[in-house]
Parts: sequence; structure tokens; C-alpha cells
Amino acid sequence: MVLLISRIKILNQFKKKKTPPIIIGGVGGSGTRLIAQILMDIGYYFGNELNESNDNLWYMLLFKRVGVLHLSDKDFSETLNILVTALSKKGSLSNKQKNTVNQIAKIDRNFYNKDGFQRLAKSLINNHNNKHIQKWGWKEPNSHIVIKQIRKSIPDMKYIHVIRNGLDMAFSDNQNQLKLWGKYYIESDINTPRNSLKFWCVVHKKLLEYSQSMQENFYLLNFDDFCENSKQGLQKLEEFLKVKLKPDQIQHILSLVNPLKSVGRYKRHNLSIFDKKDIDYVKQLGFDTQ
Repeated sequence: MVLLISRIKILNQFKKKKTPPIIIGGVGGSGTRLIAQILMDIGYYFGNELNESNDNLWYMLLFKRVGVLHLSDKDFSETLNILVTALSKKGSLSNKQKNTVNQIAKIDRNFYNKDGFQRLAKSLINNHNNKHIQKWGWKEPNSHIVIKQIRKSIPDMKYIHVIRNGLDMAFSDNQNQLKLWGKYYIESDINTPRNSLKFWCVVHKKLLEYSQSMQENFYLLNFDDFCENSKQGLQKLEEFLKVKLKPDQIQHILSLVNPLKSVGRYKRHNLSIFDKKDIDYVKQLGFDTQ
């Protein structure tokens, strides 16, 4: 009953909204920053606490921790309601919510200092919306880890998953997700290109299987294609968001897109270190593997 009430609270907040929330995720380094910037430039509110990659740091505070995998549906929904309230609901957090934020900020994590978490907790607690936000969401690459739980509370949410060639990603410097979640996906968090590709494959197999239930609310955005064919990519994004951009908006967005220098970087390496089945899966998703 308590879980049902928590979900009802979240759902009731959307009755006054014209659009459902947009969430952007992907394996780290996939290009989510640019996609988030595009949405913010056309009027989406993604929060007051963003880093240089446009990650929502309130989401990081609340959900970027291994303990989130073990939360009950009730606790997850109540924690999510804190973020939803901060991003879209007129008003401020309840005393119970503020206490939850303070408790979460005390959890030890090795990728951000305690003072930073305390500052984020303070900004989240002191955040006060004076009006309803109609177009909102958040970008945090790790969102795909708990996409099922998020959708239980926000069934009409729209999710953009940004993807790049898994072989190129295996040689990226950004392996933070492997380090944090690797033990739960491939039973190893050791940072090697081989493990990175295994993690990439498992993540996308699970996600794409689940995405079938989301139908038109899920968009797999191939970032390599988006940058190479930006006009067509922007048209597809418009269709997903169900918006019609003005000519000046289109021109501005296209000016943000730059050619990717890292496309094909895997070709400089020996691919024999990878499992053939992982390479085959990359090819199955339409990426070059030669």
C-alpha cells in the first residue's frame, strides 16, 4: 500500500505536464553530453546541479551507488520521488525526504569526496521550485542500470540511450561504469578492453530486450551516425520527442555537432584479445568490426 501511494504521488505530478520526462543514458563516453545539451537548448529543464558533461549531480547523489541495486521497490520509488520533486514539482522536499537525502550523502563512495556529497545534499534540500516545469528530465549515463525501476514509478517516461561502437568504447579512457557495476554484470570490475567490451555487450543485451516493452518511448541513438549525418539524426530526434524545431534552432544544434575523431580507434589494436561472440554482437548491432 505504501509503495502504491508513493507511485501515485509521482504519477499525480505528471497530470499537469504536457510532456513526460526525458531521461538520457548510455555507457560512459557515448556522447550523452551533446544530446543533453540539445534538449536543454530547446527548453528542457535538467536541474540546477550539472557537471561539465551535463550529468545531473542530484541523480548521482541519490542513485550512483551499488546499494541502489538492493533497494526495495518502496525505497526506490520514495528516493526517486525526491528527484522528481526537485526537478518538476512546485514546492520543496518534505522533512522525511530531507532526512533521506542527508542519510544517502553519508554513504561512502570512492568516486566523489564526502564534502562534495554534502554540498549536493544541501543544494537538493534547499532547492525550491516556484512554478511547475512542463518540459523536464535528466541526463546521467548510469540511468540505464535501474531503468526498469524508474519506469515502474514513471510508466510514461521517455528514454534516450546513446550508443557507440563497442569496440571503440573498449579502448575509451572512460571506464567508470565498468569499475562501479562490472562485478554485477560480468563478475569483474578489472579495467581491461576485454572486460569493457563484455560489459558493453551485456548492458545492451539486457537493455534492448527490456526496451521492447517500452515501444515508442525508447530511442536507441547511434551517436556515430548522428554526428556523421546530423540533419537526418536531428529529424529522428524530433520525431521521438514529438517536437518541430524552428530553423534557427536547427542551425544552432547543427553547429554543436563536430566530427568524431575516435571513430575506428579499435583498428589500431589487436582484436584477438576479445571473445568472438562479443565482436559478433557488435556487428549484429550494425557497427563496423573490420
